[in-house]
Amino acid sequence: MNNYEYIIASLPNIQVDSSQNLDTDCIIEEIKEQLSSNDLNLFEFFLSGYQADNMNADFYIKALQSRCRFIREYFSFDLGLRNCKVTYLNDALERPAGTDVLVLDPDKDNPPFEYEDEIMSILSGRDIVKREKALDDKMWEVIDDLAAMEVFSLDLILSFVAKIKIIDRWLKLDAETGKAYFRQLVNEIRATYDNKKKQQI
Repeated sequence: MNNYEYIIASLPNIQVDSSQNLDTDCIIEEIKEQLSSNDLNLFEFFLSGYQADNMNADFYIKALQSRCRFIREYFSFDLGLRNCKVTYLNDALERPAGTDVLVLDPDKDNPPFEYEDEIMSILSGRDIVKREKALDDKMWEVIDDLAAMEVFSLDLILSFVAKIKIIDRWLKLDAETGKAYFRQLVNEIRATYDNKKKQQI
């Protein structure tokens, strides 16, 4: 049986060690141990979306048909973001329009991506680090929106794992940015836990 409340309550205890690493694998394994078999299957599927070899049309089709709302909407955004990046590169490298754009159903047009203008504006920035930071800030914002109404659920746990993935990447790219994201996450977890507890009273 899942104990979402306990899992979420334990998340603020995660720490960045002195070498600026976050033991993401350990955190994920601890979460897995507390999930039911059904939720564990969803959790494993979500994690598979971070493996480059899996990021193909078959994966996105399955993700967008998932019974888990967070998985559906998170990877819908991820697909739109991916295609925006490819479209931007096609234009920058003067490649034919549509090259490597991932189309899930060739017989239909891709659904409109509501963040397209905003993402394309970010991608046009000249400073690579600032551009990547802005993209992850947007991803963080979307994750917050997806989990905003959740009360001690798998969706809420997935939202924290998605943020941990962002932190882990930035600790490797830029330690100060990674630590800033980390502090933000810990504060958010504590606030979320307190707010959810109040909602249950």
